[in-house]
Amino acid sequence: MSSSQIHGEILRTRTVEGATLAESTYSAGSHLSTHEHANAYFCLVLAGEYQEVSGRRRYLCHPGSVVVHPAGEQHRNRFDGQPVRCFNLELASSSSSLFQKLRLISAVHDGGPSVFALTRIYREFRRRDAAAELIIQGLVLELLGECLRQQCGRIADTVPDSARQCRELLCARFQERLSIIEIAKCVGVHPVHLCRAFQGCYGQTIGEFVRELRMRWASEQLALAKRSLATIAVEAGFCDQSHFNRTFQRFTGMAPGQYRSHITRR
Repeated sequence: MSSSQIHGEILRTRTVEGATLAESTYSAGSHLSTHEHANAYFCLVLAGEYQEVSGRRRYLCHPGSVVVHPAGEQHRNRFDGQPVRCFNLELASSSSSLFQKLRLISAVHDGGPSVFALTRIYREFRRRDAAAELIIQGLVLELLGECLRQQCGRIADTVPDSARQCRELLCARFQERLSIIEIAKCVGVHPVHLCRAFQGCYGQTIGEFVRELRMRWASEQLALAKRSLATIAVEAGFCDQSHFNRTFQRFTGMAPGQYRSHITRR
């Protein structure tokens, strides 16, 4: 794959200094045979699910997932069940070369600062004002830094059991209104120790992680389901739709109804 070439049907594209950005769709039942990207490459899944195979690793990528590829890494994709919409960011050669020196590894991030950074880049990508390009350049640097931080935090030997257990518990029960005290009791540590350990390992607070889990789940529901916004808000763990609307707009830059219209249009 040559630099700046994006697979799929391209909906819109944009080039800024140091990177090429594009929004693309992939039809249900399609696939991409083994290929590679000339430069470091990031993909944010906006709607739908797909399977990715890289070496011996197999990932299920869903709305809110950020897929990270170092330059030259071979992988293949299958879009079996439904259409998929993605936001793609490929670094220019000079940026990619710098990033390779930082020893980026292949990864799929479900939540965390790297997901938030790429979501913000997508929001600016959709804007056309004079400041957007400069903001995107700054956010790309933030994305690179957060990916490296998250990469380091996922090294098994450096993650305390309490932080790992907390993360697993939150992934399973993010829709519930759990307090820090309740979570700390479940993993058997003091609340203060748990908060410090979790933020030190994953680069965000427990509350921020829960919010991102809820936003990712809500994004998927908006893309795949026909239920009302009020129902989704309650099931995501929010006290009311108004709170959900405000949080969703801060997170994605779009109101839930606007987001649903955007990702479900053909």
